[in-house]
Amino acid sequence: MSLKKARQFYQSLTQSQQHFVQKKLINDTMKVEQWLKFLSKAADYDAYTDTMESKYKKRFNTLIGFGVFLAFFGIFLLAFGLWYIYIIPITLITLAIMQRRAFKKMQEQDLHNTLRLLFIPLLNVLMVKSGPQAKMSANLNFRDPRKDLDPKKYKDGRGRNVKRYRPTYIISKVRLLDGGILELVVADELYDLNWTKRSASGKTKYKSKNKTVHHTFVKLTVSKGNYQVKETAVLPENVSVEETAETIIVKCKDKQKIAAIAILEADPVLALLQSVYQAVERTDGGEAVVTEGEGQKQPLPAEVWERGYFDEYDVVSMGYYSTMYDYDDDDHVNVFDS
Repeated sequence: MSLKKARQFYQSLTQSQQHFVQKKLINDTMKVEQWLKFLSKAADYDAYTDTMESKYKKRFNTLIGFGVFLAFFGIFLLAFGLWYIYIIPITLITLAIMQRRAFKKMQEQDLHNTLRLLFIPLLNVLMVKSGPQAKMSANLNFRDPRKDLDPKKYKDGRGRNVKRYRPTYIISKVRLLDGGILELVVADELYDLNWTKRSASGKTKYKSKNKTVHHTFVKLTVSKGNYQVKETAVLPENVSVEETAETIIVKCKDKQKIAAIAILEADPVLALLQSVYQAVERTDGGEAVVTEGEGQKQPLPAEVWERGYFDEYDVVSMGYYSTMYDYDDDDHVNVFDS
C-alpha cells in the first residue's frame, strides 16, 4: 500500500473517525454494533500503516544509500565536466526525505495495537453475547504510552535505571443478553531498564531490557433470579465470588509478566471471561435466555473504579481514577437521547 493510497484511506474515514485516529481517546456510550462500526475502519487504517513501516524504512535506506553512492562516484566525473550527474543523487535524497516526512506524519496517527488485537475481537464476541443493540460504555485510550505518558524514573535494588509507565487502555461496561453486567479493565505496567556493566577486561558495556506486566480486571454481576453459585465449580485462585440479596458478583484479577515489550491479545481475556462464568449456573438448568427488549437496556456507565466495584488495592496499584458520571439503569439520558 503506497503513501498515496494510505492518505486516500484516511480521507475515507468519517470526521469522527479521523478525530479518534488523531487523538486516540474516546469516552462514550453507544450500541455495541456502533462501537464496532466506528472502530473497525480506524483499526484497518492502523493495520495498513503498521505493515507499511518496515517497507518504507527499507525504501528510505535504499534511496539514501544509492544517493550517497552516486554523489561519491560523481566526484570522479567532475574532472570530465559531468557536474549534472549530481542531479540524480540530489533527486533521490530529496525523494527519500519527502517520503520520510510523510510517513513520520502518518506514524503520529498510529494507534496502540491493543485496539486491533484485543478490543475489536472482544466487540465481535459481544455482538453475540450482548446483542448488537445493547449499550456499552467505554473509556478507551490507545495512545503510545512511551510517547504520551511521563514515566516514573528511579533506580532499582541492583542499581539499574528504570522508567515505569502505567497506561490504562480499556475501561468498559455492558449488559449481556442474559441480563448480566460485564465490566472489563485492561492496563499495563511497562518497564524500561538500562545499566552499564564492566567486564573482566575493563570494557564498559551498555545493557537494556524491557518488561511488560498485563493487568486485567473482570467483574460479572448476575441476578439470583437467573443464576446461582455453582457448588461443584473449582475456581482459579484469582476468581472470587460475592453474594448480595439479589445478585451474585464474580470478580477476576489477572496479572501476566513478560520479559519483553508485549501486547495483550484477545484469547487470554476471553479465557478469563470463561473462568468467571464457570462460577455460576442457570437456575433453570437451560440456556441463557432474555425477555423481549432486555438485551437492549442501557447499562450502567463504566465507573469501575468507584462504589466498591474493585477494592482499594486495585485503584492504588493501577494509578487511575474514573471521572465517569453515575446513571441509574432506568435513566434514558445518554449521548444518543440528548
